[in-house]
Amino acid sequence: MSDLKITVKGTLLNENVYVPDNGERGERYNCLVILNEGEEDRIEALVKEAIQEKWGGKKPAGLQDWTARYGDEEDRDSFEKWYIHPQSKHKPKAVRMARVEGEPKPKAHAIDSSEADDYFYPGAQVAVSVDVFCFDEDKKKKMKAGVTLGLNALCFVKHGERLSGGGVDPDEEFDGIESEEVEVDMYD
Repeated sequence: MSDLKITVKGTLLNENVYVPDNGERGERYNCLVILNEGEEDRIEALVKEAIQEKWGGKKPAGLQDWTARYGDEEDRDSFEKWYIHPQSKHKPKAVRMARVEGEPKPKAHAIDSSEADDYFYPGAQVAVSVDVFCFDEDKKKKMKAGVTLGLNALCFVKHGERLSGGGVDPDEEFDGIESEEVEVDMYD
């Protein structure tokens, strides 16, 4: 199979790039990104190419497409936009591109977990490198044939408006509220 890889841009909603998420399929690194307009068309073209390579262009019955999905689907009905949720068993690279003096092009600089919140937050503009791949039905695992995205790398592009969550000052948010003193018996 040829290298079916693509880099798309969008708005980061969440990421598990430094610590994997432990879901029903085991530990997976992942990110959830709302795609910039038109990126879904680029993914769709690559999906068609992957299906052509894997199954000669003939989709298996019940093919599950886990690539670019639209937000009015049952699992993400509040998005109302195209999004991706690529995953990987292997830790992806997390970088920002910066110019180095004397170099004609920007170079990748790793972003470690200590500075992740400065770059990878809900609302940040990112580029995501993904592989598109198909898999056959596996009756033992009760999985239908499908096509999905594998997460390779996440690149910070630019700062965006931070989306809800975090960033509140509890002293300001709860000014005028006083909690009742409660005795806690640690041995109950």
